[in-house]
Amino acid sequence: MTPHFWEKLLASKMLSSAAGHASAELASFSGWLITGFAAAFGLLLVNIDAVSKFLDPGKLGRAIVLFLVAVVVHVIQRWLAAITAGSIAAGKEAASAAIEGSHELDFVVVFAEMERATYRPMRWFVRKSYAKVANGDVAAAGRMQAKLAQWQGFAVLAQLVLSVSAIAVVVVNLNV
Repeated sequence: MTPHFWEKLLASKMLSSAAGHASAELASFSGWLITGFAAAFGLLLVNIDAVSKFLDPGKLGRAIVLFLVAVVVHVIQRWLAAITAGSIAAGKEAASAAIEGSHELDFVVVFAEMERATYRPMRWFVRKSYAKVANGDVAAAGRMQAKLAQWQGFAVLAQLVLSVSAIAVVVVNLNV
């Protein structure tokens, strides 16, 4: 057993729990944010004839481009959320199987089977992560999940900045 095994295992579980909760909250906030801004821009586009009296359609187009970039960032953020949630669920399943099992598990075989189900380029990340765990780094999964949740947070922040910037383009260019 590696030194400080139980402490590292506890840290991994705490990191996984924090990452799972943060990721879910970020995904929820991001979804509401993108929905609200989509509704606002949809309203502007549906009423383009009336809006064009107060806003140059070219400026509205620039704002919509910013918003579409925010939508792309939203998709990336949701992808990170899915990876985080899947990783946490797999970790819980593995822990349950290890605790409940009355037989010795060969995790090299388990990791190889899971790696075979992963497409490139994600296979490289999976292989690297499994190698850490196989070498006794039981906190690696929790650290990876915490990092993914942080990247997700950065993506949500970028989405927020892009969305607010898109609305700012509209507001600054209103002719009233």
